[in-house]
Amino acid sequence: NEGFITCAFTDHTGDLWLSCIRHRLLRIDRESYQEVEIQMTQSASEVIATYTVNELIEVPERHAIYIATDGGILKFDTQSQLLSLITDNNNIPFSALLFTDDRQLLAGSDSHGLWTVDTNDKVQPYKLTEPIYDLSMAKVKDIAKDRHGNIIIALLQKGIYVIPRRTSNYHYYPISYNHDGRNTSAITSVVLDDIGRYWIATDGAGVFCSANSSLDTALPVNDGLRSLQMQSLSVDKRGTVWAGSYGGGIQCLTKGSSTFVT
Repeated sequence: NEGFITCAFTDHTGDLWLSCIRHRLLRIDRESYQEVEIQMTQSASEVIATYTVNELIEVPERHAIYIATDGGILKFDTQSQLLSLITDNNNIPFSALLFTDDRQLLAGSDSHGLWTVDTNDKVQPYKLTEPIYDLSMAKVKDIAKDRHGNIIIALLQKGIYVIPRRTSNYHYYPISYNHDGRNTSAITSVVLDDIGRYWIATDGAGVFCSANSSLDTALPVNDGLRSLQMQSLSVDKRGTVWAGSYGGGIQCLTKGSSTFVT
């Protein structure tokens, strides 16, 4: 009975978690397909009842599932089976989560840049050692990592920011049709395929893809798209690119093809 799903996630037990518009957060048993009641604190319940859930990520070594919402970050303890609110930042909206190769949990805010969540669940702004771009008020829409462990940050209306794993060689890449040095795309998602190419979703300019592992080569790949208002991207193990849009549904681009199909 829920027609608007914002994200889906499967935990280590196989249970399916769904973020919906009407039922804010659902947990579905993998065998019975019945809803599993989620025990939560009062503050977590208020966040779930009020705000949209944007992303879920499981960190097994912390025995936890972290949930980014427009009202803060929630943590589901997989041992106690309790959902609680861990942020106290005046309802800063969080839109993306990533656990890095260096064992850091990063959280992207839709209004206040990049944050970290330490092992004690303290949430604080991410500190750049040699910043070339001020992320403090940036709108972070997605966070990914490449095969070298570098962190790729998708900034709405600003482009792509790369934080290297082991050096201080930061990079900023504006995304545009003509590579004129100005960002002209409202970026919503970024993923990498198995050969290191970047796939970038934008809200209004469709999908961009780099020719190789360099973001400088990113160009639009929009043949067949029913909508240029792209909201999410994913690449499966076969190399198929799946694109979710506003108004155009879900479309895919098979490996070796140049046209999206429905």
